[in-house]
Amino acid sequence: MEGPQREAFNFLLKISLDMQALVSKGDWEQITLLEKQRQETMEKCFSTPIAETDQFFVTQIIERTLDINQQLAAMSDSARQLLAASISQKNKNKFACEAYSETLSR
Repeated sequence: MEGPQREAFNFLLKISLDMQALVSKGDWEQITLLEKQRQETMEKCFSTPIAETDQFFVTQIIERTLDINQQLAAMSDSARQLLAASISQKNKNKFACEAYSETLSR
């Protein structure tokens, strides 16, 4: 594989690695932008048939990308759960403050 298709596969892996690094920083906005770019890159990767001689290279990139994607999914799920717990706690605190304020105003 040569030229643009190989570059697209390499870029696909680079985007996935960049997304993985951004998860640890919690930069969800940038991850969303990169996800759109990754989708476009995948379309370029598979827009033309892959030669049999290039299947090993492509398989390696796909396996690595899928591994990173699974890690991203697990990390984003953990972050979502933490956010949900934080929101829930803030709602409880708000309710407690409102209840306390009501007792003071009586």
